[in-house]
Amino acid sequence: MMLARAEQMEAAALAAERVASGRDVGLRGRVAVTASEWLVGSVLGPLLGPFVAEHPGLELELVADARHLSLSRREADIAVRPSRFEQAEVIQRQVGVVAFGLYASDGYLARRGMPDFAAQCEGTCSSR
Repeated sequence: MMLARAEQMEAAALAAERVASGRDVGLRGRVAVTASEWLVGSVLGPLLGPFVAEHPGLELELVADARHLSLSRREADIAVRPSRFEQAEVIQRQVGVVAFGLYASDGYLARRGMPDFAAQCEGTCSSR
């Protein structure tokens, strides 16, 4: 599902470039995609590898960076982020959902207690 969404994003970006330049560039050229280190290494790299293999004219640069690189300043062409962009000129699409879970052993909870999320877990990480 995520690969299909990434392909749609790429196709839309290339179509916009063709319209702006007045020519058909196809699937070739350099595209810089930025995301967190985890997302690049665990999700995007494995998913986009086969896609790039099918399009030898495409040079995909995956940029693992905790900073939010600027699309408007062309620091990256595509950014995959867990939150909405604040820039009005950026086209945004939801490409997936990442679920997280917190786990603790009974022993940990007996020593530290249940985290109080309403208090932002204040005091639950300090030693007792």
